[in-house]
Amino acid sequence: DIYINFRKPLKVRAQGKLSFDEVIGIMTEEAKMIIQSRNGQATTDQLARGIYSQLIKRNLFNKLPSTDIRNVLGMLAIVQVMPNVWSLPKQEAETMLAYIPLHKRIEFIVDSVLERNHKHGLELDDFLVPIFTQLKNGLTPDNKEIFEVLRQRAEVKRDKWYPLRERQIELLPEYEPPKKAVLPEDELRERLRAIDPLAEHEIAPNDSRRLGRALEMSAQSGDLPSALKRRQHPVPWRILRIGLRAERAELYRRLNQRVDAMISAGMEGEVRRLLANGLNSDDTAMQGIGYKELSAWIRGETGRDEAIELWKKRTRNYAKRQETWFRGEKSVHWIDVDVQTADSVLTQATALVESAAGERSR
Repeated sequence: DIYINFRKPLKVRAQGKLSFDEVIGIMTEEAKMIIQSRNGQATTDQLARGIYSQLIKRNLFNKLPSTDIRNVLGMLAIVQVMPNVWSLPKQEAETMLAYIPLHKRIEFIVDSVLERNHKHGLELDDFLVPIFTQLKNGLTPDNKEIFEVLRQRAEVKRDKWYPLRERQIELLPEYEPPKKAVLPEDELRERLRAIDPLAEHEIAPNDSRRLGRALEMSAQSGDLPSALKRRQHPVPWRILRIGLRAERAELYRRLNQRVDAMISAGMEGEVRRLLANGLNSDDTAMQGIGYKELSAWIRGETGRDEAIELWKKRTRNYAKRQETWFRGEKSVHWIDVDVQTADSVLTQATALVESAAGERSR
């Protein structure tokens, strides 16, 4: 049940002299990543595997401040919630950037294997090899975690694994499936116009994604995209829309603060890991605000300070576009949060809900 690769260690580039605090910082970042990837808690053994591997990789194992891993973990910015189980401090967990949970990573690998080989039965090793190859050290899952995902997505027939018929493969939004050949927009538009001129007319220029989606919907349903759109039913309930808004200066201050908090929480390390795990900088998943700027810095295309400042600027611009869009939404009940406490905002929102519910009962 355990796969171990023995190989000659690679030559490690000599590290400059690091202070005790810098070594502690490296171990803390690794511990936090493991804890968040494992849904907020990790065992002593799981943390030890990840931390030891990170120190060996950086040629820093001799900097380990203690031979007792429990003493080492006690020096890091994490908390012990029960014997041999560790978590993040409460106040930090609330603001930290969420890493992709371990079960989601397993799901992605299983889905990828099933998608590539869905017509043929699969051996158990077809899943285990990529799982243990990609999820190493502190992220190595145990058998129970693997089989929980497998049984949700596949079934065994004559010692072979097959995708569940009633379930459609759902890839993680944080990842992109292998790139398929993309037709030029002109050709997509011509194909859609040939079967549904109305649907083609409603799609704006330079929107190849919607053109492709319309053609895909037509192929899967056997109907015209415009007909499918007309048959969409309105939601069977009334909607109360509540929005929070702040003065521009206060909003920008909070947005800048949010970027700083994400950096402190380990965003840089997360982007490095995504790139190391095979994502390319031009993949859709890496075009998100923050990911794009940090990946450019990691590739040496810009400085760190410039990347962070550009991240903040694009975040502010995005918020401004959201404000513009919401101006056209007349049904939103806005609550100003500039000089109010969270309790006061909650009280106003509760009153709006109760008022709407009262109107409904009358």
